[in-house]
Amino acid sequence: MDKNKVMIFSLISLFILMILFNKLLFGDYKFIGPDALSPAAIAQGIELSENKTGEYPLWMPWVFSGLPSVHSMQNISEYYFPHLVINFVEKFGLPRIWNYIFHFIFGGLGCFLLLKRFKVDDFSAIFGGIAFILNPYLITMVVHGHGSQMMTAVYIPWVIWSINKIKDNPKISNMGILAIIIGFQLQRAHVQIAYYTWMLVGLYILLMFLNKVTLSHQKNKAIIMIFVGLFIGLCISFNIYIPVLEYTEYSIRGGSNGGTGFEYATQWSFSLLEIGTFFIPSFCGFGGLTYWGGMPFTDYPNYMGIIVLIFAIIGGVKSKVSDKILFILAIAFALLLSLGKNFSIFYGFFYDYLPFFKKFRVPVMILIIMQFSVSILSGMGMYYLKNRFQLFKIHKILKSIVLAAVLFLVIFFLFSKEIIYTFLPKSDLLKRYGIKAQEVINNIRYDNIVNEIQFLVIILVLISVLLYLYNNKKIKWISLAYGFILLSIIDLNIVNRKIIEPSKESYRSSSLSPSIIKKRYLATDEVIDFLKNDTTKYRIFPIGQLSNQNRWSAFNLESIYGYHPAKLNNYNDFMSQVGFENINILQMLNVKYLVSLQPLEHPFFEQVFIGKLYHNNQYQEAYVYYFKKYLDRAFFVDKLKIINEDILNYIKNYNDSFIKESIINKDVKLKEFSSNREIKTTNFTPNKIDIKTKSESEQFLVISEIYYPQGWNAYINNKPTEIYQVNSILRGISVPPGSNEISFRFNPYDVRIGSIFSLLSFILSILLIIFNLYKKNEK
Repeated sequence: MDKNKVMIFSLISLFILMILFNKLLFGDYKFIGPDALSPAAIAQGIELSENKTGEYPLWMPWVFSGLPSVHSMQNISEYYFPHLVINFVEKFGLPRIWNYIFHFIFGGLGCFLLLKRFKVDDFSAIFGGIAFILNPYLITMVVHGHGSQMMTAVYIPWVIWSINKIKDNPKISNMGILAIIIGFQLQRAHVQIAYYTWMLVGLYILLMFLNKVTLSHQKNKAIIMIFVGLFIGLCISFNIYIPVLEYTEYSIRGGSNGGTGFEYATQWSFSLLEIGTFFIPSFCGFGGLTYWGGMPFTDYPNYMGIIVLIFAIIGGVKSKVSDKILFILAIAFALLLSLGKNFSIFYGFFYDYLPFFKKFRVPVMILIIMQFSVSILSGMGMYYLKNRFQLFKIHKILKSIVLAAVLFLVIFFLFSKEIIYTFLPKSDLLKRYGIKAQEVINNIRYDNIVNEIQFLVIILVLISVLLYLYNNKKIKWISLAYGFILLSIIDLNIVNRKIIEPSKESYRSSSLSPSIIKKRYLATDEVIDFLKNDTTKYRIFPIGQLSNQNRWSAFNLESIYGYHPAKLNNYNDFMSQVGFENINILQMLNVKYLVSLQPLEHPFFEQVFIGKLYHNNQYQEAYVYYFKKYLDRAFFVDKLKIINEDILNYIKNYNDSFIKESIINKDVKLKEFSSNREIKTTNFTPNKIDIKTKSESEQFLVISEIYYPQGWNAYINNKPTEIYQVNSILRGISVPPGSNEISFRFNPYDVRIGSIFSLLSFILSILLIIFNLYKKNEK
């Protein structure tokens, strides 16, 4: 590896990215969308709890009345080994955008080095690497708060690079490198992108099996090493995936026969019509209100750059690199699978038969495999142009380009706006904005398309000029290559700027905001201060627009609502089938305050505070109401009723306090209890709960904590006792008479085992790399 070339590519990439993200480099601005703020609130809440208790909260009580944190993949950046370096760098005050910039450069460098393995020249490798870095899909993920998606995707070229190294040179050290790359990609924890990477790896291994050129003994050795490397890499990620697999059975992602339903899973299916966005970004609208494609909505086009696409076609058709077949097949496969419900026979096969596949949604996401493959083929195409330029009938090509440019212009001179509008469907989103909104949006759509076609014509003309000058020996290859690279950067960055900072005229919302907005979001306000002044153990009941907010987590305020894509299944069923309209449900869930943006009149709620609450990037007046039937987190019941079927329907129609009668699905020795009893909570932290009880007879204690059978253990006077599922979602235990010390501990074995496996596998990978270096030095 030429270190100078790596340094040059890295510096070029850094310069481009610094221009693209110039407003964010010093922390004055951040990307602040809903998908970015929610994780920030969770992260701050976990940090706050850790500082208070001295231990990481494996149980997260602030969202949906409680769910596991690591198991549900919340704030697991700490489990991503490279994050240790990132944390160290951020201590020097470097804004978070630099984390993304370093990952962008890392991904581009992977493409650059992969293309160098295919023996292309430096300029062609730089072209392919930059094409990948500036892919609008990757930019969009950062802009809209899906950084883990981007950071997982940038490992794709490195995975293929390491497999290619093993294929050509099956050494133990290369196996160790593959293991670390796979492990880190999986630890970055965007499972769907990692899964698609493994599908690409499977295709590569299949092609290796079918390759008759490679010697059979070397091929077999390489394939064995690849499998071993993949397995060790998988083990490196066990600190996340062993807990996740344990949790899946109990989450909503474990429903619908082990995954999401087909209709739900395929909502974001690509369509053949939207292939037009490969050439003209706004072909189906650029995003937001202007979008009129087949998906529910989107914020970006699947554009890859017209020059990149031209060179990718040349590379796919003409390149002599044997590995190009992998990328051609990957493009075809990814495109077909992205169609989802629009090609249900193909997608349905993988949905029905591929392990874990049905747990994913958004089929269009697999286009990242196509976009990566196009970037690699574009590098091959540029290299072919350099070496075989004399084979091109350049005059015919120039005439074709000019003819295409003229044709584009003629089409739009012939067709008026009115004719174009007949092809633009009305959007359901526009109904709420009135009759004139459709005309406004259609004008934006039309102007976008016209402007992009004009720019396309300019690009084609400039390409023609460059080729003409090169053909007539007016410029050298270095100037031609620089010209193509520069035009491609301009082309992609025009699209990326629209994603990063859309204009007001575009009718698309921007997530680029002053950093003060995030600071205010994570800072207390009048309502938060009021709630935090109450040091008792309780939950809040946010209603209306506040119900799906996770901001409460930042201050360790526990809510019965929230947002989580993989919430506990029992709680989700309870919310959807029972709900929170019954006052007795709120009582058993330890609700003490209701928070609303609107005034409320209800006999069981008393207004206790009016103040400012930071919501939707502004301070709004909010109302806090005290719940008159508030009940402590732990309570004794008078009676137990055993029901094994239709429990939720019974609870929904139950009209009395759950102290008088609670529902259990297992038989217990005693079902009715006396009232002479006492409860005192001595410790309440996310992972530990300590309670003292005193009673003359045996009792049944219910604790208003969500029932989760994996990891929670209960002890009475240091002796293990069974935890029962009470009222469908809560925990309960039988308590003997007398004075008792009761403790609940969340210490899941899967987290411990996973961490041990990860560390040992990472050490093994390092040793495999060192082993070969040691042997080399010894020789």
